[in-house]
Amino acid sequence: MRRTAFMARLAFLSICAACTGPATGPEFPRADIDGASFLAGSDPVWDRLTDRWQDGAFTGNGLLGTMTYRKDDRTLRFRLGRSDVTAHYRVPFVDWSIPRIPIGDLLLATDGSVVSETMRLHLHDAEVTGEIRTDRGTVSWRVFTHATDEIIVLETRVTGTEHATLSLAPIHGISPRVVQEQAEVDSADLPPQPTCTREGSIETCVQPLLPGGDVATTWQVVTADGGSQVALLSIANGWPEGGAAAKARASVDSALATGLTALESSHRNWWHVYWPASFLSIPDGRWLAFYWIQMYKHASATRPGRPLIDNQGPWLTDTPWPGAWWNLNVQLSYSPVYTSNRIDQGSSLVEALAGHVDSLKINAAEWGADGDAAHIDRYASLDMVSWSIVGDATQVLELGNLTWALHDVWRHWRSTMDPQLLRDTLFPLLRLSVNLYLKMLYEGADGLLHLPPTHSPEYGEGLLPQLFTDCTYAVSLMRWGCEALLDLSARLGIQDPLADRWRDVLARTVLPVDNDGLRIGADQPFAKGHRHFSHLLAIHPLHLLDPDVPADRALIRTSMDHWLALGERDGGLEGYTWTASSSMASLLGEGDRALGYLDRAAPRFEPATMYVEGGPVIETPLSAAQSIQDMLLQDRNGAILVFPAVPTAWSDVAFHELRAEGAFLVSAARQGGKTTFVGIRSLAGEPCRVRADLGPVARLAGDLLGTVTANADGAYALNLEAGQQAVLYRDGDEAPDTRLGPVAIPASALNFYGLKAAQN
Repeated sequence: MRRTAFMARLAFLSICAACTGPATGPEFPRADIDGASFLAGSDPVWDRLTDRWQDGAFTGNGLLGTMTYRKDDRTLRFRLGRSDVTAHYRVPFVDWSIPRIPIGDLLLATDGSVVSETMRLHLHDAEVTGEIRTDRGTVSWRVFTHATDEIIVLETRVTGTEHATLSLAPIHGISPRVVQEQAEVDSADLPPQPTCTREGSIETCVQPLLPGGDVATTWQVVTADGGSQVALLSIANGWPEGGAAAKARASVDSALATGLTALESSHRNWWHVYWPASFLSIPDGRWLAFYWIQMYKHASATRPGRPLIDNQGPWLTDTPWPGAWWNLNVQLSYSPVYTSNRIDQGSSLVEALAGHVDSLKINAAEWGADGDAAHIDRYASLDMVSWSIVGDATQVLELGNLTWALHDVWRHWRSTMDPQLLRDTLFPLLRLSVNLYLKMLYEGADGLLHLPPTHSPEYGEGLLPQLFTDCTYAVSLMRWGCEALLDLSARLGIQDPLADRWRDVLARTVLPVDNDGLRIGADQPFAKGHRHFSHLLAIHPLHLLDPDVPADRALIRTSMDHWLALGERDGGLEGYTWTASSSMASLLGEGDRALGYLDRAAPRFEPATMYVEGGPVIETPLSAAQSIQDMLLQDRNGAILVFPAVPTAWSDVAFHELRAEGAFLVSAARQGGKTTFVGIRSLAGEPCRVRADLGPVARLAGDLLGTVTANADGAYALNLEAGQQAVLYRDGDEAPDTRLGPVAIPASALNFYGLKAAQN
């Protein structure tokens, strides 16, 4: 059996665990799997293709990307994308922000008539392969976007008398909203059409940008060993200095010098190191495949040092939303990276915010801030400048978007306990964000502090949404921000002059509530259904309401039920309605309900788990990955909850090195509906409390020996220093086998995603 880098790393982990463990008791949990075979069962497989973008298969490296789907009866399309290519110009009265712009297509055409087509997205090797059968022969092809280099590789091989013709079809680099709205736009607001030139076997297409600079696509076809044809393509961004053609040519020349074999090897090596950061297996072929496709999707969409995930990542296509939306989309897109122990994937969000503090301050200037507050409104481009700053007359203040994004950064910090991230980024940015609330608060006749009217995302009528006093969206985020700042300043040893003000906010602000639960605002009950959970952030993800407190639990239940009931009545519930509902049900420990809500979202996910809601958006399927995680591992009240909401149907579950707050790596197994063991590895020496179904007394192994008794709240308290580990298992049981492998799944449930001929 071929030993991959995946297996090599797992072997290293298991050897280290054996070296540091005790002489008696079980070894520290280790993953005992073949990564290639395991992931192959989750590969999307097509035995028919369509001409819909959302039916395609995708590749990406956090910057460049491809989406493969049919153009017409004889032509396969590889839609090209680069996620940092924007217009750098906003068409007045059309664009909501500086928009992303399209690149073009690499086209593969056959001479013969197509008889059948197949395609497979290989998760482990991060490439897409396919075969086209025609009445003249076959065309076999594969495409991958190199993991680290700015290069896309398309290899083709033909049989019979078939011939595969490749061509590049650039698309005019104008805002997709101009196309979507069929807007009549003055020619002065549009850049020139792209132009293409050929030099020998190398073709380059250049799209000038209206304010200056350019974007270029260069490609060349060569013959590889074995006779296949290999197209090497690069897309370069020449903003603001221009010269994109030379940059793209340099990338292609470098790839030619490297050669296909070495390119393939370095590409696969990156992915084979990426995969074993954590392991998760559930006895549900659909949701297991879905989860692993999201892990692939996220690493395809962003990386450290590369652009943050906006509404589409590298896979831009026709859309009314060619940018980053900050009232849910960005935040949900990063939600699964923390528990999955793929922390580096969150770095692009941290870098985007930390690198544009001046823009965030400018965004707050309209509301009286003088460089001492920060804000981001609903829409922004990669420079973090909000749409309202560029002259839109319909501005609406969504007070809370930046704070919500910083909750993701807080999760990043809590997952790593990185003191530099805390000191240099999280604390100063959160302080600036909360300062904007402080500037707006006023004291009412009731002696309480109140916020002036602001908007609860998506609640309102028509193009100008309503504004509400003490909007629950804003109050929830403000209260979370003040609580976090008090905790963070204590950790930093800072006597912050605003600390008393933060305490006053917590003492004299309240969440608006009525008999139906959380309201939209003090002057607005939740009276009509809508998809967004903006008024429920105190439940998820902020956890301001504690399900272990009876009154809070009742409020969570009432608020959820009312929200969903009106949504069912009025219509309009969407995919992220159900992913959020699933996470809320998991917070209550209701696994069957959590899975049921997730199942409600399932029909909205496309063959490769992309998602379309008015236009393609990326956040909902990624948030569903967090919903799966929330069934298996949660953090609450300073405790790690293991298997807190597992559905009845998932009697066997295994996971290895999921990450909990406090920088703990957690591994656990469940067999026959019973938790058999939990492994905890401390990375930072934080206080460790674990809640798991192991009885009132659990046995310890690893760096801690003996037994541990659960506290009144059911948590075991472990004294683990940084680098130490412990295994907990049921007292009286034999030492369990701590090898973690895939749980059983029927063969018929494998490769759930993709398009099958039997499907409509």
